[in-house]
Amino acid sequence: MRTFGVALGLLVVAGSVASAQIPGGAPPTGSTTGRVPTPGAGPGRTVALQPPAVPVDPMVLAHLKAWQAKMESLQNLYTTCELTKEDRVLKKSHKFSGSVICMKPNLARMRLDSATDPNDYSAWVCDGKAVYAYDGNKKILTQYNIPAGTNGIGDNLLMEFMSGSLTANGALRRFDVTLISPEKPDPNYLFFQIKPKLAKDKQDFETLKLVLFSPTIKPDLQYLAYIPAMVQMATTNNEKVETWNFFDPAKSRFPQPNVKGLKLSDFKPVNPGRDWKIVQGNPPASGGSQPRVVRPTGPGK
Repeated sequence: MRTFGVALGLLVVAGSVASAQIPGGAPPTGSTTGRVPTPGAGPGRTVALQPPAVPVDPMVLAHLKAWQAKMESLQNLYTTCELTKEDRVLKKSHKFSGSVICMKPNLARMRLDSATDPNDYSAWVCDGKAVYAYDGNKKILTQYNIPAGTNGIGDNLLMEFMSGSLTANGALRRFDVTLISPEKPDPNYLFFQIKPKLAKDKQDFETLKLVLFSPTIKPDLQYLAYIPAMVQMATTNNEKVETWNFFDPAKSRFPQPNVKGLKLSDFKPVNPGRDWKIVQGNPPASGGSQPRVVRPTGPGK
């Protein structure tokens, strides 16, 4: 499974880490089911029968529209995060911690550090023109240029969700989205199950669980409504699972929208040092955005 970039959809200073000076710091489905002849096309000419479109749940659409409106209203979003990677076949687990920050129109940075190995970290910066991916283990910095005329932040599902560059309609075109009702309802959260429709997303995950802060959350936390609280992504048969947690009530740690004092320079890449290799990433042969190997792990410890 490829590292989720987050995947999903929403977040958002400056600093440096160790001698390498990597940016860090805290804020100041359907397949063909049969074929029939095409009328008038002669023998052998057939057309695929497409399955009927599944109506969108009105509640799902309403929540996604509200999520989109919330993200559009934010100038930036910052959050700390904890990531747990599980290989349930090999029964291995790795934990990482870091932060994510996004700012309009298309600036972003993320960083994740291993809980056990200080050299095992990843950093990810988007300055609006290119994405810079830092691999601490390999000491490689890869630059992926964003195609001219686009306003995205690279091919990274987590950052698309967190930055708001993915719209409600865009999400519904790419995914089947279901609103989940837990056995014990919680007025603080909304739970969604997401399944990919497109081949490129199916390479990343089979199912994804998205938790948003609910609009019925208690009054003093209303500013969090529709901001992502947690994302969990799983491959086939739950063999590999990634869980991204963006809050910790016990520590009063929550995402922070519209952080003050952010500057364009906070989203500039940093030369990591002479012992690092700097390479140019190649776009796919068919064109488009940078390869999906760009990790969701980027600067902002």
